[in-house]
Amino acid sequence: MKMGGQVRAIEGAVLGWDIGAALQMAHALGYDTLAVADLLPEVEEVACRKINERSAEGKQGQVVGGVAEAGGEDDFGGFG
Repeated sequence: MKMGGQVRAIEGAVLGWDIGAALQMAHALGYDTLAVADLLPEVEEVACRKINERSAEGKQGQVVGGVAEAGGEDDFGGFG
C-alpha cells in the first residue's frame, strides 16, 4: 500500500514502480535495502499484473465516449 503513489503508468495501465523511491522508502523505514532490492522486482511484477487485471475487470461495461460498450446506446437511450 505504501507504494500506491510511486508508480510508472500510462493511461489505463500500471507499468511498474519507481524503484528509487521504493529503496529510499525502505531505508527510511529501517528495512534492509539489499534485501528489498533483491525482492522488489518480483513483487512489483505480480502487483502490477494484478492491478492491471482488476482495472480491466472494472472497465467492462462502462460507458466510453458517451456510448455504452455493450449496448451501443448513449446516456439518453438513443444511439450515438
